Amino acid sequence: MKDRIQFLQVGLFNRRIGALVRSSRFVVEDVLEAIGKKEKFGCIVEYGPGDGVMTRELLKCLTSDGVLLAVEANPNFLQILEKIKDHRLKLIESTIQEVSTNLSEFGLTHPQVVVASIPFSYLQPDERDEVVRRTAEALKPGGKFIIFHQYSRLMLKLLQKYFRSVEVKLELRNFLPCFIFTATK
Repeated sequence: MKDRIQFLQVGLFNRRIGALVRSSRFVVEDVLEAIGKKEKFGCIVEYGPGDGVMTRELLKCLTSDGVLLAVEANPNFLQILEKIKDHRLKLIESTIQEVSTNLSEFGLTHPQVVVASIPFSYLQPDERDEVVRRTAEALKPGGKFIIFHQYSRLMLKLLQKYFRSVEVKLELRNFLPCFIFTATK
């Protein structure tokens, strides 16, 4: 309960955060199912980890020597994320617009999975296009870009432009109901 209240407090005072409440356990489970939770990955990137509700679960999907690069622009959320003690977690204080332009700069070549819970509606159309294009270029062949906790289908056509397949799921068991997009390279 304390974590939910803390998320709400951060979300209320920062209009760049797309959600007032963290993702429900149902959304988290949907994302894990989409990436293939029985698999182990060497490299995952998370755009907008917030308070780490998804981050903690993604760490369970990594190999023992894997890397989870979490890109968060909000200093309040970064303070919360720093409490996760796992050597595989690499925190970057930045925006996805900056980081997506060159993931290899962070020592990552071809991540297998990129997940994003950022409010794409807050970005300009050209910024959205660049983030999706650069993410598609960076992903390993067969890799997945999963965008979750979205309240509209805004990203569907853009994902279809750069990925060979895109699946859409509506998760009603979240406050508020949200879309989850799974794009496969």
